[in-house]
Amino acid sequence: MPILNWQMINDKKDLKYFIKEGEKLKGIFLDYFLRDLWEKTLDEFILKFGFSEHFLQIIRKKKEIANLKAEQIITGKKGLTAFIKIAEAELQELIGDENGGGNFYSIKGALDIAGFNIDVKKTTVAEFYTHIETLKKRK
Repeated sequence: MPILNWQMINDKKDLKYFIKEGEKLKGIFLDYFLRDLWEKTLDEFILKFGFSEHFLQIIRKKKEIANLKAEQIITGKKGLTAFIKIAEAELQELIGDENGGGNFYSIKGALDIAGFNIDVKKTTVAEFYTHIETLKKRK
């Protein structure tokens, strides 16, 4: 899959970017097919590249919020509400942090400057993230 399609799916949350230009797919199972394809693609990505630190920070913050809410329910301590609200605000900051440290085009620019030839319509997701890993190792 070209990296441009991957980025559009992530940015716009529209799975129709899986469909090649000019393809006419219709039917009741299209949404199911695309969701299934997306899940398999994400599983493949995670197996190959793992989770980003930013993603893990979001998961940790969600876990912290869940633990605080559970503690509040169990103990009845109303004072935990402030801590829950603070953690929720921190979570919103993390989620709004442009995918954890840079947007797609600034990462692409850094790869271009480093000598990687990135054509967003031809470079695959695997190639793009392999270039990022290679660049990280050069530091």
